[in-house]
Amino acid sequence: MCVRPDVRPCELAQQGEAAFVGFVIRTEPRSFGDILDQLQQKLPAKLVQAFHAGSLTAKEAREVIPYLVAEGERAPLLASSEADLQTYFKIRFFQRHVQIRVMEAFRGVEAQELEFITGFSSCEFNFKENKSYLIYAGRHEGSQQLTTGACSGNRPIESAQEELKYLRGLKSGTLLGATCKSRLSK
Repeated sequence: MCVRPDVRPCELAQQGEAAFVGFVIRTEPRSFGDILDQLQQKLPAKLVQAFHAGSLTAKEAREVIPYLVAEGERAPLLASSEADLQTYFKIRFFQRHVQIRVMEAFRGVEAQELEFITGFSSCEFNFKENKSYLIYAGRHEGSQQLTTGACSGNRPIESAQEELKYLRGLKSGTLLGATCKSRLSK
């Protein structure tokens, strides 16, 4: 959950590098609960609890390998550094791919479809399939991949009318010289 004071639509529009309306086509996996359900069938309870905490130590990752990794792939993983092992498990089990169709771009996006890679922590925005959102995003420093989170100002389209009015005004040029006064209620 993001704890922020009320913000102005213009503040949100100026913070990130991209602002657009997006329709969520697909999320994979759908939820961390889906992953936990699968893991509960394969792992001892103490290791499921480690996954539930949201990350694994290198020691826990090494304990999980015999349960979740094909036999032919185990030796190289067991020989991996702690950092490489944690990266492997983060990518494989703690990331969520969200495919989005851009319905209306305000700035920073040209593609008609894009993908966000998010996680499952309280800092991540919980995108739902077949829903539309006003999305504010930044770019990852190294890869230039768009990133967003719970504190980015994203909202379901139904509750973003004031922001959409502001963004559409900026895009059309009808808000030139406008001041940033009204605050959004959360």
